[in-house]
Amino acid sequence: MYKAFATRVKSGDPQARSLQRMMRAVGVRVCSTSKHSDYVHPNETFAVNTIDRLRREYGERVVSAALETLVKTQQPGVLSQGMITHMVQLIRLFPRWVERKDELAAAVRKMDLAALRSQARLIGGKGAMMALMASELSAELGRGR
Repeated sequence: MYKAFATRVKSGDPQARSLQRMMRAVGVRVCSTSKHSDYVHPNETFAVNTIDRLRREYGERVVSAALETLVKTQQPGVLSQGMITHMVQLIRLFPRWVERKDELAAAVRKMDLAALRSQARLIGGKGAMMALMASELSAELGRGR
C-alpha cells in the first residue's frame, strides 16, 4: 500500500500529491511498514485507498474533518478503514459537528470503542457500529444538523 502510494507521489501523480497534501494538513501519515494495529500511532494509517475513495465520493472538506477529528482523539489505531468510513458518514449526517471538531474529538475519545465493536458484533448488520457511535455522539453533542 505505502510503496504504491509513495511511487505515485514521487512520479508526480497530481491526485496522489493532492491526497498527500490533504493528509499532511490534518497530521495523517501513511504507515510505511507493516505494523500490528496495537503499534500504530494515532496519526498513522494503512487506509490510504479508503481515504482516497472517500475524498472522491464526499469531498475533501468532509474527509479532512473526519481525519482531523480522529487524529485529535490520540487513540492508537483509530485511523482504520472502518473508523475513517464511520466518521465520514457521521459528519455527513451531522454536518454541524464539523464546526465543533475539538468537542467531537473529545466525545470520540471518551467512547469505549472496543466495547462498541463488541456490541455492534452482537447486534450484527453493516451499520451497527455507526449507529452506536451516532447514538453516543448525539447524546454528547446534540443532533448537529
